[in-house]
Amino acid sequence: MDFFGNLIFKIETKGFAPLAPLQKSKPTYTLFNVIMDELGMAEWAGKKEKDPKSGKGSTRPQEPHIKADSADVAFWDHLILRDFLETIDQMLNDEVSKKIGRETNAIGWAHEQKRTQEEVVEILLNLQRQYPDIDVPEKATPRPTISGIDQSTKILGAVCNTIAVIAANGTKYCDLLEAISKYEISNDELLNVLDKLIRSKQYDRTKIDRTSKIPVVLNKTFIAYQKKELIHFDKPPTLTDFFRQLKTKVNFLSDTDETLLLQIQNYDHVIAKYS
Repeated sequence: MDFFGNLIFKIETKGFAPLAPLQKSKPTYTLFNVIMDELGMAEWAGKKEKDPKSGKGSTRPQEPHIKADSADVAFWDHLILRDFLETIDQMLNDEVSKKIGRETNAIGWAHEQKRTQEEVVEILLNLQRQYPDIDVPEKATPRPTISGIDQSTKILGAVCNTIAVIAANGTKYCDLLEAISKYEISNDELLNVLDKLIRSKQYDRTKIDRTSKIPVVLNKTFIAYQKKELIHFDKPPTLTDFFRQLKTKVNFLSDTDETLLLQIQNYDHVIAKYS
């Protein structure tokens, strides 16, 4: 796949601006956004504004702008995407450093207000010649998401949404939370464990449980728990720290999801009171 050639085509079609979101009238790319868009990790999002001619508060779409999410954990197979992005980042850094004559971060260089489209295309052309057949991963597939889950902490949102995907495929929340509580690993490692489970079981990654409130309440309760813990400790607690602590207050092997939910909600109220 001619990855760098595709980036050049996109930029020459839509244009380049160092900080595209500041170019309010043009759907231009930054170097970062064009890479994310080529991998399927960006979305075209048109804004709406009041129509000054009508005077009635009606809206009309503006030119679309690229909104890219740099968090690879928001997508399935995020480790593959992460490795590829790191490889591309290093290639760009090396090429720009060679041009500048000193070690340089390519994305930072491309964000400088004086940067031109011609300069960026020149870098991409050089890389296209060097790497004409680079192995590119399949287009990124976003994890399904549930309304009410805080996505600002990407890894937390990814874990809670993935728990809901596993539940939608038939695993009981009580069994899954019991299994998670036995780990003592980082947040990234926990997400990897859940993703491996989904692959090993060949679960449908498009399904997500939108009926139970358990994933949303887990998300909310962890945020309160983290805030409470940071009052006493400098190091933020991991998600598995939280699940182990939660197990001391909640019977994960409850008879029903409703009973489990009520216990988690009760613990959330207790944490919120003292955090």
